[in-house]
Amino acid sequence: MTDFINGWYGTVFYTEKEQNLHVSGQVGVCAPLPPHVPTKEVQICESTDFLQNGYFCVENSVSEQALRDARTYVNAHYKQWVKTSKRQDDWRCHLMVDLTDAESPVEHPALMNLLLRSPALLGRIEQLTGSGVCSIFYSQVAFRTPLSTKQIAQQMTHPAPDYSPGAEYHLDGQANSSGTRFPDPWSVLVGIALVDICTEDKGNFTVFPGWHTRRDWSQYPDEKRTKTLPDLGTPTHVCLKAGDAVIAHVLLPHRGGKNTISSSTTASGHTSQGTSSTTIPAEEDQEGSVIDSDLIASAPPLSLPKQKHTANHAPPVPHPYGGSERWDIPANTREMVFFRVRVHGVDYESPQRGPAILCDPWCEFPSVKAVVPGVD
Repeated sequence: MTDFINGWYGTVFYTEKEQNLHVSGQVGVCAPLPPHVPTKEVQICESTDFLQNGYFCVENSVSEQALRDARTYVNAHYKQWVKTSKRQDDWRCHLMVDLTDAESPVEHPALMNLLLRSPALLGRIEQLTGSGVCSIFYSQVAFRTPLSTKQIAQQMTHPAPDYSPGAEYHLDGQANSSGTRFPDPWSVLVGIALVDICTEDKGNFTVFPGWHTRRDWSQYPDEKRTKTLPDLGTPTHVCLKAGDAVIAHVLLPHRGGKNTISSSTTASGHTSQGTSSTTIPAEEDQEGSVIDSDLIASAPPLSLPKQKHTANHAPPVPHPYGGSERWDIPANTREMVFFRVRVHGVDYESPQRGPAILCDPWCEFPSVKAVVPGVD
């Protein structure tokens, strides 16, 4: 596996902002899949959900050991990433990783293993697209640290300007600013929950079901820039248990939710460490391209008193696995890892790729309709 983060890959360009979100970590070889593990094929109900809604959920898609390894790995780097990253709670860990050579080392293998050691996810991607995973366009550790009581009150009294609730969404693509890349050159979004996200107030991955095919999205970049996006109605807050995953179409409108679970106490009543950043944008879509969040956060931020981390004064967050090392991830944080997946057989560098999938959202999913009886 080779990591391409030098700006250009084929005809794809990474902006300086995107590269600044990349965080460094361990380099190693991903563990192979266990031998003789059967590939789990997509179920008819899942294909129907994907066809009609643009997404579906997969329960128990990742092993407990893989979850533990990933969370422990992130925790070991958490303080460093918060200190060095350009945006809190959102870290790009892989940019253009070629997966055709499984013996080559890759950065952050504990995170990549979440996908590569999951027959449930690999099998469903192959079944949907008719081919296997060939590369990761980028991966993203996407947390949602709980907002403080004051931050929640501030956001309630200062709603996002220029947007109705049904228009707070994005589609991934750098064209939101530069006009050079839309939609993003990948086919399948895979989001894996590292912790339980079972209520709708924990910063859930939020989607607008069915809107991947209900309108022509070719004018989306202009609509995003001019803040004239149509109101899509009430969204769905995707609830997941630890180890569950969501698989979504590249054209499905989505956003990240706000984590309004109290950050002051843990389940055991202990005071937690720190909270989020000191300024709160009107809406911050951490699951999308960095350009999206820049546009949405263009309104003047709310000025709040600087919040100090209280790690030296409050009881530490209990280690979830009983380890002796310090657990730095704040209590009640939403923890997810997202992969933008590319598959064999699609020429993502072709200038015709974007127009093709905008014209036919199923051109990269040849087997979806075939497995759903009665669908033309």
